[in-house]
Amino acid sequence: MILGVLLLLLLNGCSLFRQYGSIEGYVYVPDTVNKGAIIIRDSKQAPTGYKPLPGAKVSVQDFYKFVFTDINGYFLLEDVITGLVSLIIEPPINSGYNSLTTQVMVEPDTTVPIGTYGAVSLPSEDAGYWDITINQIDDSEYPEVKVYVSVLDPGNNIPMVGATSDNFELEIIKNFNEIKINNISVAQDPETTKYPASISLVIDRSGSMEGENYDDKPLEDAKTAAKTFVNLMSSSDRAEVISFANYVTVDQSFTSDKQALYNAIDSLQSDGATALYDAIWQGLDDTDLEVNSRKAVITLTDGGENCSSNNHGGGDYNFSYSYWLEYPDNSKLIYHAVQEVKIPIYTIGLAGFNFTREKVVRNYSTTEADLKEIADKTGGVYKYAATSEYLEYIYEEIKQHIEQQYIITFTDNTGVAEGYLTVKLNYNQLYGEDTKEYNPPAQEYENKVEVYGRTKLDVREPYGTDANVIGEKFWGSIGTVIDGPKEADGHTWLKVKWENDENVPGETDSYYKPVSGWSEADYLWDYDTDKSARGIDVSHWNSIESDGYDKIYNSGREFAFVKASEGLYTDLSPKTEDYLEGLKNAGLVVGVYHLGRPAHYPNGAYAEAEHFYKEAKNYIDKGYLRPALDLEQGEVNDFLDNYSVDQLIMWINYWAEKIQELSGLSEKPIIYISKTTADKLSESGDTSIKEYPLWIVDWSNSEDPPKYGWSKWSFRQYAGNEDAYLAGRGRCPGFAVDAGVDLNIYNGDIEDLKSNFLIQL
Repeated sequence: MILGVLLLLLLNGCSLFRQYGSIEGYVYVPDTVNKGAIIIRDSKQAPTGYKPLPGAKVSVQDFYKFVFTDINGYFLLEDVITGLVSLIIEPPINSGYNSLTTQVMVEPDTTVPIGTYGAVSLPSEDAGYWDITINQIDDSEYPEVKVYVSVLDPGNNIPMVGATSDNFELEIIKNFNEIKINNISVAQDPETTKYPASISLVIDRSGSMEGENYDDKPLEDAKTAAKTFVNLMSSSDRAEVISFANYVTVDQSFTSDKQALYNAIDSLQSDGATALYDAIWQGLDDTDLEVNSRKAVITLTDGGENCSSNNHGGGDYNFSYSYWLEYPDNSKLIYHAVQEVKIPIYTIGLAGFNFTREKVVRNYSTTEADLKEIADKTGGVYKYAATSEYLEYIYEEIKQHIEQQYIITFTDNTGVAEGYLTVKLNYNQLYGEDTKEYNPPAQEYENKVEVYGRTKLDVREPYGTDANVIGEKFWGSIGTVIDGPKEADGHTWLKVKWENDENVPGETDSYYKPVSGWSEADYLWDYDTDKSARGIDVSHWNSIESDGYDKIYNSGREFAFVKASEGLYTDLSPKTEDYLEGLKNAGLVVGVYHLGRPAHYPNGAYAEAEHFYKEAKNYIDKGYLRPALDLEQGEVNDFLDNYSVDQLIMWINYWAEKIQELSGLSEKPIIYISKTTADKLSESGDTSIKEYPLWIVDWSNSEDPPKYGWSKWSFRQYAGNEDAYLAGRGRCPGFAVDAGVDLNIYNGDIEDLKSNFLIQL
């Protein structure tokens, strides 16, 4: 008995005083290749192309205990000595999979779940390096830049998962000078829920895709493969279907509706020539309009380019005599993908009737060399299918590559106008790197800027024709940036001198004052040119034209707040109800606000809330924006003449609590205040005020960020209806030319607004 205890102590490190913990995780292996393995924290994180490995032995080096993974690949190894240990995964004998060892820090009396998105990933035996490809450089939010990188194990062509920011190094190179980028962040999201993808599926339906005999049906196999890809899409992914022969058709525009995509794919029929470049170009342009962060075009063809427009590099083929007058040139297409839309192209070459694996003439597209060049130079991947039966696997593999990209984010403060971006990786003692041309968008300090809205329709009548209007703050203005990008609270500020004349055509009255000739410049936010949602707020004092609702929507406005009540005496009028219904029916997201009167009713917070709810309860409901409390500066000043800032915060809290009680809202209402009020409230010791979403009134156009003590602003009223005849003030189609309106911007796009502020009762 004593000998047994001593032996047990020896096996456990000869100590009665050791502490113990546990380790758990899931072991997964590639579905199609018997090589590497990964460990994940949760079975839901399993990347595409991996399956659980049951029967694997899990142990800790120099420790006597071990367990086996269950049918789901799960293991729980208990009573492990605390500290840094080496965890060993040994696959079942003759399974063909490699063993895996990783370091785990075990905490006392704690179960440590290991693996995050495949935090452990070992190379195959045949791998001597990592095959890195920079797929996409997204600088649409410059100076924030996102680099999408795929890392493949060249031994088995499986994506490597689990690297962190410590493993990557970024450099921008110009004139042989290497500028190292610090403070990068790295994410990898196998389920693409955080970084969804928009994919254009471009499919050859030319005559050769019909096949040469009854058993050979490449188009039918291509349909099955494309539907496999669609089936792998997450709920937040979007795709379109484009097919091509002599001409290009968009068989299904971008959607997340899988059945609609299946139907479009099933409808394809083969006939005609091969307008390959035209089809890819169409896919690039469509994908460029998508808001999803990951973007790609996937193209399948069994023949070379022979029918596209010269504008897209298609050359000039004489079908009567079967020879080329001018050979195709893919350089225009590659330039469009890399420099103009910045989207990678994945290409699939299907061996068939018109497929050549060598490029006989340098400028003649004979498929494989051309497809490989297009993919390599745009950040995509080329795949060869010896027969159409392989297509299903290839589509699945490409989806896996896109899904398991690394998203490397950094802020570019280098000042480099053009150069090369290099991504280097050091992981598990293997290395890899890739370099791509880098041309950030905001480097020319004397560049022109234009402010547009949703469309370029002339909604400025009776102003004349061909007006770039669109109801933005500067109403379609064009100006010159006279100062470089300036960072303020993480946002870019451009100092702009406006050049265009905003006089009403044919109008000589000095009442309408032009912009041209201004001796002073104005600051422009990056928000004024990006995809942030814009809106208006109106009351019964405003006058929307009878046909104005669609004009407001077409001007780029996407949300509206409508005043429902004021103090204890203003009732919800028919005009207000008309505004709410008209704006909502036009496509805007709408909500209501109450103009508070704390100076008039210092003890009436509850009463005002009850009055507001009684009048507007139908609009404080599911599908509407959270209600807002409007506190005008004059009313606040009058209140503070007799009361303290803390008492004002107390009044706001009482009003909000009563609204939440009456409506059942769990979220705080929005608070609309001026910069001066925000400064005063934020200086109070009562921090409860900062729990309210901030709607800040800021018409200043200065480079001061509108936070004023809040960690973040949600809405900003950036132009008011006063002096609407002045350029840059609050004007919008749908309202009379001399009638102003309050203009607002949301700190995010419309989908973000809906997600965070639509009531979900």
